[in-house]
Amino acid sequence: MWDIVTPITLDDQYVGYVFSGQFFFDDEPLDDEFFRSQARKYNFNEEEYMTALNKIPRLSRDTVSKGMVFLMTFANTISQLSYNNFKLAQLLAERDLLVSALKESEKRGRSRLVELTAVLDTVPAAVLIAHDPKALYITGNKLSYELFYISNDVHEFKSALEGGRD
Repeated sequence: MWDIVTPITLDDQYVGYVFSGQFFFDDEPLDDEFFRSQARKYNFNEEEYMTALNKIPRLSRDTVSKGMVFLMTFANTISQLSYNNFKLAQLLAERDLLVSALKESEKRGRSRLVELTAVLDTVPAAVLIAHDPKALYITGNKLSYELFYISNDVHEFKSALEGGRD
């Protein structure tokens, strides 16, 4: 009697097997006397044993070969899907850690901005901060807004060079 076993691997590690089988090749003769002796040896009902034996499929070598190709393709598909799902789960976990770290960093940044704003607003001088080399985007503290008559609800203002003059 024959069986077919195809391994399932995940990242070069064996994780399982696909079994198919219990068949006879159609071109090999059965030794009825061997199977009758098996039935007697293990105290099976000999006629029921032989009836069950005759129900076992007889397959051609070509059919078995095609079945093995199918099972290998099936096992490979399972492996690839499992591996891809495993990698996806890892990437999602990494993404979640990065998103969490980014949120924490943003929270610290906002906290520092509040602290810096409080400090700058208590400085007894106008403070202007240019956010780019050409000073096209400038912010200032409370006193600078008062000095330049800019409304308190404006938190930034543009430089005089914004019109394109360098």
